[in-house]
Amino acid sequence: MDHFNKKTFETSRGYTYAYYTYTPEPPTSKPALLFCHGWPDDSSLWQDIVPALLDLGHRLVIPDLLGYGGTSKPTDYKEYSMKAMSNDLYELLDSESIDSVVPVGHDWGSGLAQRVYLYRPERCKALVTLNVAYMAPSPAPFDLAAINSTTEKHFGYPMYAYWNLFAADDGPEILLRHVETLFHLLHWDHPDGMKTVFCTYGNTRRLLTTTSPSDYPLKPHAQKAGFKEAFLERMQRDTFEAPQCWYKAFARNVQLDDAKVLAEGDLTIRVPCLYIAATEDAVCRTDMIEPVKHLIPDLTIKPVVAGHWDTYEKPEEVREILRQWLKEKFGG
Repeated sequence: MDHFNKKTFETSRGYTYAYYTYTPEPPTSKPALLFCHGWPDDSSLWQDIVPALLDLGHRLVIPDLLGYGGTSKPTDYKEYSMKAMSNDLYELLDSESIDSVVPVGHDWGSGLAQRVYLYRPERCKALVTLNVAYMAPSPAPFDLAAINSTTEKHFGYPMYAYWNLFAADDGPEILLRHVETLFHLLHWDHPDGMKTVFCTYGNTRRLLTTTSPSDYPLKPHAQKAGFKEAFLERMQRDTFEAPQCWYKAFARNVQLDDAKVLAEGDLTIRVPCLYIAATEDAVCRTDMIEPVKHLIPDLTIKPVVAGHWDTYEKPEEVREILRQWLKEKFGG
């Protein structure tokens, strides 16, 4: 991130956010790009994407989200309200005198990017989500068993089976104790790897605790020098106590009251929206966009033949898609 300034900002909730920022010279009136990573990443998720965007005239803001990297890591899951975290980001943007923004998200960051739009649509000029399709807020409580039953009926497998570990009280300890095996499972070079690991009841816990890293050969991107070592060092230092709060907050319906309020309002995405769909992602299925297309009048769908970590696996394709779409919508 040679072209970026690294900063910190303290929110009104008392949490410190670490982030990178870039301001083009001369400044332009284009909206800033706000990059939101997901689990279990940090701002480095975007390291192969953002350098290709510097000449487009947008300001860039790339934070470590709550629970990650240099940002505060509260371990009370109630602190991970999507509304509260969206407010954190708007306070950060205000501190940078940024009025208009394009939220860009991957994994959990896609969910947060969507809420950044929904809570203050007047400040968002577009929306970009990677892997995760639009998840319109629902007034119904989150029911993990019911969701897994429904996805098993429709798709042939329980899409969120891994949440039984990821949202469990002992989840952080299990993940940390077997962090090297976890890394290999996340980046396993196997066509049905993700479905096997995450979408089979009990498999995430069982494979972590009874198998070895060597059982899972890595995809080429995960074999790059320093990639695995950086992940292990970061997670062994920071632990999983804070990252797993994102799952606990949803599983225990921290988001419900705010979702009910949003669901009573306008759920249409009334700005241009880009959905980068990873065709080999068994959890974030590309066809999940179909039921919500009517809520996104200006929708562009761009498939990438990749698994869940497409920014690492196919960075050239992802950044070119994003670059060309931004040029089309805002000039270049």
